[in-house]
Order: sequence, then C-alpha cells, then structure tokens
Amino acid sequence: MEGTPAGAPVAHSTLDEPRVNFSLRREVAFVVVGSLAGAVLMHASQIYATVIGGNDYLRTLLVMARIIGSGEPAAGFAFHILVATVIGIVVGVVLYRAFGVSLSRLRNGVLYGLGVGMVVLVAFAIPVSMAVIAPAAAGLVSEDPSMAAPRPEPAVAITDSAISHAIWGVTAGTVATALTRRLGANYRCHRCDIEFSKRPTYAEHVSRMHGSGAPLLRRILVLGGGYAGIGVLRRLQREFEDSVDTSITIVSEDNFFLSTPLLAEMATGHVEPRHISTPIRTFCRRARYYHASVESIDLDGRSVMIRRTVDGKAVEMRYDHLVLALGGQTNYYGNSSVEEHALTIRTLEDALALRNRIITMLEGADQEDGAAEQESMATFVVVGGGFSGVETAGAIHDFVTESAERYYRNIEPSAVRVVLVSAGPILPEIGELGPYAERAMGRRGVEIIKGAKLVEASPHAATLDNGKIIPCMTIVWAGGVRASPVVAALDAEHGAGGRVSVNECLQVAGRPEVHALGDCAHLVNARTGRPYPPTAQNAIRQAAVAAHNVASAVRGRGSQRRFDYASAGSMAMIGRRDGVAVLFGLRLRGVLAWLLWRNYYLSRLPSAEKRLRVAIDWLVDLYVPSDVTRLGNILDRRRRP
Repeated sequence: MEGTPAGAPVAHSTLDEPRVNFSLRREVAFVVVGSLAGAVLMHASQIYATVIGGNDYLRTLLVMARIIGSGEPAAGFAFHILVATVIGIVVGVVLYRAFGVSLSRLRNGVLYGLGVGMVVLVAFAIPVSMAVIAPAAAGLVSEDPSMAAPRPEPAVAITDSAISHAIWGVTAGTVATALTRRLGANYRCHRCDIEFSKRPTYAEHVSRMHGSGAPLLRRILVLGGGYAGIGVLRRLQREFEDSVDTSITIVSEDNFFLSTPLLAEMATGHVEPRHISTPIRTFCRRARYYHASVESIDLDGRSVMIRRTVDGKAVEMRYDHLVLALGGQTNYYGNSSVEEHALTIRTLEDALALRNRIITMLEGADQEDGAAEQESMATFVVVGGGFSGVETAGAIHDFVTESAERYYRNIEPSAVRVVLVSAGPILPEIGELGPYAERAMGRRGVEIIKGAKLVEASPHAATLDNGKIIPCMTIVWAGGVRASPVVAALDAEHGAGGRVSVNECLQVAGRPEVHALGDCAHLVNARTGRPYPPTAQNAIRQAAVAAHNVASAVRGRGSQRRFDYASAGSMAMIGRRDGVAVLFGLRLRGVLAWLLWRNYYLSRLPSAEKRLRVAIDWLVDLYVPSDVTRLGNILDRRRRP
C-alpha cells in the first residue's frame, strides 16, 4: 500500500458540504412503509370504537371488501390501503420527476403528506363514494339490515374524512422522510465524484482526503467496461461502500456498457441502439470513471498508462490491485484481405455499420437492372459457425427477406441470398441440436457451407479454400476473438489468441495483485481440458469470483475463491421465433427456445429501465414491420462496398 498525494491542503469551506442524492426507488419503498403506519394511526380511533361496541368501521371494511368481490373485512382493509398507497406513490413520483421534489426534508414530507391525503380524499369522497361505495353499502344493508346506520350530514362526513386522510398523509410523509434521511441518502464528494451511504463516512473521507497530509489508500483499478469489468465494479462498490481507505477507479474507452449478445438484434432493427447501451457513469457511485484508452501496463511498477479520449493526453495511474477486463478484438488470423473488406459485429459501431451496409445494398439492388449485379448486392456472406455467426446470419436473413418483400419490390426473390460459411460443424457447443439448427436455418432459406474457410475477401466476392467463389458485396466475419495488443504485450504467460493465462482464482501467474477475466483471460476448464470460451455468460460468472478475491486481498483475509463453472446450458437464436437451447441437459428448440433466449438476455440487462425499453422494442417488433432507415453514412467508414 502506497501513499497517494491528494494535492495541496484545502481549507474547509462550503465545498466540504456533500451533494446529497436520494434514491427514488428507496423513497417509493419508504412511502409504502409510511402509508401502512399512517393507515394504522388513521383508523386507530375507528377500530377502538368498533371493538368497544359499534360496527361502523366493520361496515366500512365490508363495503370495501364487496368492491373486490370478497366478504372478509381484512380484504377491505388491504384494498383501501393498497389504493391509497398507489396514489401516494404516483403523486410522489410525479413530484420527483417533474419538480425534483424529494422527501429529504421534513417540510417536504409534511406538505407531500397533506397533498396526497387530499388527493385520496377527493378520489374517494366524491366520485368513488358516489359511483362505487354507495351502491356497495346499499347492497350490504339489504343483505344484513343490522349493518344499517344513520347517515351523517354531508359536511360532517367530509370533514371527518378530511381529518382522517390528513392524519394518514402526514404520517406517511413524515415516516417516509425520516427513513429517507436515515437510509435513502447518498453523500457525494464534489472533488472526488464518489458517493457514501453514511454521512459520518463522508466526513471521514473529507478529513482523510482533503485535510492536511497525504492519505494512504488501497487503490483498485479496473480496466474495461464490459460484462466482466462492470460486474466486478458493481460488486466492489457494494463491498467497499463505506470504506474511506479504499479507492476504486474504472477506465474504459467506451463510456457505455454494451449488451453484446443483442448486437445482431440491433443491427437488424429489432432493438434500438441506446436501449442496449448503458452509460458507465450510472454504475459509478463509489468509483471514479475515466473515459480513456489503455496504452500500456507495467506489472513490475504497478502502473497503467492511459490516454484520455477528450484531448489525447497521456496519464499514468498507479494501483495496488489491478483487474484486467479489457475484452477482446476480432481475430483475422493474419488475413489482411478479410480485415480490409469484411465487416464484424463486436461493437455498437460494427452493428450500426452492418445495418447501414445491408440497407445500402438493398437500395442499390432495387435500382439495378442487371441480374448478376443485383444478386451480388443482395448476397450476404457470414463467416463463422458459432453463436455469433449463426445468430447474425439468422437475423440478417429475416431482415433482408422481409424488407425486400415489403419495400424493395424490384429485387427478385431469388436474388436474395444469405450464406453461412463454417470451417466445422454448426453450433458444436450444443451437440445434437446443431444439426437441428442447420436444418431449421436451411428451411428458412439460409445457405450453409460447412468444412470451408474464407481465404480471400474482396469488394465483390468471397473466395473459399474449396475453390468456391461467392459473388457478394457484403461479408460479415464472426470467425474468432483475440486479446487486445495491450494484453498480448504483458510480461506474463499467454494462451491462445494472446490472452493472458490465469489460475483458478483468476490471478495472473506470479502476480497475485492482478486478476484477469472475460475475453482477455485464458483459463483451462479442469472438467473438459479446454479453455473457457469468451462468452458473456462466463464473463458474468467470473466477475463474481474476481470481485470476491480482490475484496479478500484488499481486506487481508487471504481467502481466494476458485472459478469452477459447469455450464447449465447454452442457447442460440436462429431466426424469428426459432431457437435452440440445452438447459440442464434438457434439449429445447423452436419458439420455446427462442423465448428462453430472449428472457435470459433481457434479464442480463443492467437496469429495469433498459429491460423495459427492450421488452417494448420486442413487443412493437411483433406487430410493426422492419424499419429500413439508414443511420449515418457508411461512406464515412474505411470499409466501403
């Protein structure tokens, strides 16, 4: 552990007052608790009177129960409180979203409570009472005359109801405010741009970091913002949420986390680009984020050289514990023609470029009168028989055939071709279902060429090692992954594709302070004797192990967890409403496997907002034809048709 200079001492000023942030999700939960407390207080006098000898409150509860088709007083009580609580939550969310009002102050809580109490009163005392409650009460009395009671004057009834609902609202608002201030606040340091959940911890942070002297920090540096990097980051933040002697920093060249399994869906218009990308800063409550590329890593000196995206300035960052999660790059296996002329689908830019290329080719083919030229433009070759290649070929086929039929009526149906080229079997990871996937894709119209490799790519053709030449103007390469040059250049042992070798605890050999995971790590599965494949599923599970091990090392516990993952299954989408899956040994195919694939990757999205947006995209996609809007200009890219 080394000292980290914090700059010249700064006198305490208003800058040392934290920026207090509040969680809307927690406030909603606190409103529910406050609503229940308010309900008990609101009805306490009526419950007492009923117990002593009256039946007024019992009659009220039975009327409420009849509205929902029940005869139990408890159901009536629950229904009344549920409706009031929902109204309270809606009002609170509107105030928060529209006016930025949170329950962080007692005044806000009291005013909120009075306001929501009156909203509930107006909703119940006027329209609901006349349209719903009164008929239900009349029906109850007709069945049980003992429930009849003298009707109070309207003014008296409204006044009594107003007081009761005011008691409920003020209690709900006050309790919610107290809980928010105690449990729902996050205190953000202006200078370090990190949050703490407790004010005393924030004060200690200010004293350590911005007082006199140089603070001693245990520095954790995370490189990469994919499934592996973000997974580690989120767990480390929870572990060190209120540890003022630990700093967490993440560096990523992209300022967003990308749900890569959905790239083929995005490229063919099934989901929107921003719905599968999440700003990294939304994850950084306890961590500092740097938008920069990694230039080099000095394992001996425990330092990393980064280059800022905004101005290209080089900055040296030192660490005590390093997490390598830089992902991988497309492996062209030294074939320069493929690298020059083929598209890939690993990044958001790749998917957008592929979408633009497909639409451009369809536009050109629709204007082409020559049969050979039209077929060349309308032919799309995908290379790679793994998950990425199969899913990309299936998505392209659905998009192209549907779009050509609907929008590009000058294109002959026979001119549209989607060709999948694979050096080995299709989807070998799913065993016996691979042949099913091959047959299903064949029935849909995808041409499959197995046992062949792409040896040359040109602007107008794909040449295979079996001598076959496919006239085409679009080639998509999904043939392999290699480590980034930074990882490949590390002074450490490496495995296939330049990935750094790690032990079962995900530590780099001879470097216990360095953990590597995801696409940049080479780890042999002891069960199979083969390296773990570079998939999102493995990255997600490795993140949990790496975060635990880093936290243990930082805290000096010494316990290191081993990564020993037996896959529960694999799945692939091979087309619209069609898929294959192996789950716990159970083989699934067709619509069920397709739904399973979508449900799994929907659940892997990092926030409820993104899950909702993607779910809506998919719902709309069921009823709305594909959009052929071209986003951007593909002529701005190096790869041209």
